Amino acid sequence: MVAAMIAIPVVDALLPGTRSAGWVALAAGLLHAVRLAGWNGHRTAREPIVWVLHLAYAWLPIGLLLKAAWLLRPAASSRASTIAGRQPVQVDGQADAENGQRHLQAPVLQKEQYRHRQGQ
Repeated sequence: MVAAMIAIPVVDALLPGTRSAGWVALAAGLLHAVRLAGWNGHRTAREPIVWVLHLAYAWLPIGLLLKAAWLLRPAASSRASTIAGRQPVQVDGQADAENGQRHLQAPVLQKEQYRHRQGQ
């Protein structure tokens, strides 16, 4: 598993954006998914401080598998990466607004891009 994680930046540096980099990301993602499955995360439901660590670690294989999908089949993965890339920004903004930490105000350019995507 360590070798796969070391191979990712090496292949990315030597062969960026290639199918070889996709295969390395796929192998590393699958190895991490198998490792995560062995943690028995379903047993941690009563301990939020533990299951949140499992949830956080789950993003490693998810990210690697999305990268592999993007490099091996770009058309099939573009929608998934767009959704995954947009969601954290929306969640963070909502959490800030709900906590009253700051007034949630999007920059003008961001508002225009949103309107353009919505066809307005």
